[in-house]
Amino acid sequence: MPSENERITKRPFKIKSILLTVFILIPLAIMTLLYFASDTFRDKANGVLKNAPIIGGIISKYPTKTEVNDKELSIARYYIEELDKESAADKLYIIKKDDAKVYDTIIKKMNTVSSKKTQDIVKEIRNLELRKDLVSTLYEEIQTEKDKKVKAKASNLESMGTRAAIHEIMDRTSIEEGELEKIFTYLSNNAAVEILHYIDGGTRSEIMYKLSNIDMKRKNELQGLLNEKRRKEEELEISAQNLAKVYGVKDPIKASEEIANTEKLSMDVLTRLYMNLDPKKSAEILVHSKDEKFNNELFESIISLEELRGVDQSVTVDITNVMNFLQDYNKKIDDLVVLYEKMTPDNAAKAIEKLLENKQEVTVFSIKEESGYKLSDHKIAMEILKKMKKPKVSKILGNLEPAKVAQITRVLAIE
Repeated sequence: MPSENERITKRPFKIKSILLTVFILIPLAIMTLLYFASDTFRDKANGVLKNAPIIGGIISKYPTKTEVNDKELSIARYYIEELDKESAADKLYIIKKDDAKVYDTIIKKMNTVSSKKTQDIVKEIRNLELRKDLVSTLYEEIQTEKDKKVKAKASNLESMGTRAAIHEIMDRTSIEEGELEKIFTYLSNNAAVEILHYIDGGTRSEIMYKLSNIDMKRKNELQGLLNEKRRKEEELEISAQNLAKVYGVKDPIKASEEIANTEKLSMDVLTRLYMNLDPKKSAEILVHSKDEKFNNELFESIISLEELRGVDQSVTVDITNVMNFLQDYNKKIDDLVVLYEKMTPDNAAKAIEKLLENKQEVTVFSIKEESGYKLSDHKIAMEILKKMKKPKVSKILGNLEPAKVAQITRVLAIE
């Protein structure tokens, strides 16, 4: 507990603190508040403090209200008296966009100089704003119309099919500058990827580069889908090549039962399979097909894929020519079979025996330069015997020498 002497010693200190607060700190706080709240007080205070050491140099850098007012009035007079209304409106339009508060202050000052001229300039500013808004509106309308045109072109390309769309893109007569990349933002994923996969590499790179400048997300999406398309195409092609090796050596009739329909393999696989088979082998298989609708669909699919790949001469032409030859040849053999079955066994045997003696082959049908069909009388005789009824063949063989019967039997057994 403090002693009496200590309490007496502290009293003057407390009195000094109270006096300091009442006569210095409180007035200073009030003046500070007035300084920031009252423009008039601040201007007067600055006028006094400008001559004070240190702080005067700092305060002198800041203009007084009167000085600010004089500058604002000078600016207002400049716009009213020295500029035409169009020039003044242009400058004030920029100020209004950047700082609306400064703009309002200047307009008020201009009204004190000449309210009539100020009104004219303000009207000009409003007209300018309307014109600017109109330009923006017109620009947006034009962009909307352009987008509609691009959408319509994308829809048209999608409806015409991949190959026709590629021709249209390469031709460029109906596609304006800057439209091609935008078209690919509106095409469906399937249509866009099909076009990009089969179009030439240079055009593909151009499209993807320009697309990356306007829609990187769409570009990356299409690139991913395109990579997947390439992977699937490679798998299909490898599968078709392997199947072609198998069916290239298989009996045509048995092969026809398996690949002259879509029961085991899809049309996509079959299309590529027949494109990898020798046309002669394809014809020998398809000639046994009784499903004309399947043959037509297969040929359409082959032609479509060849066009996409840029093939000039379709393999279907060779296949069709061989099939026509085989159908004609088979009909003639069938006619000969009917003729030989009507003959007596001994006469038929004599005719067959004579045909068997001639094994000299003659080319009767050519497929390009390296392939075709060669026939001899011997081959024709064997074809007739293979198609004749077994009882009739037995009677004919009964009229031949044992050595020739053995020879015929061996050939028939092998074939």
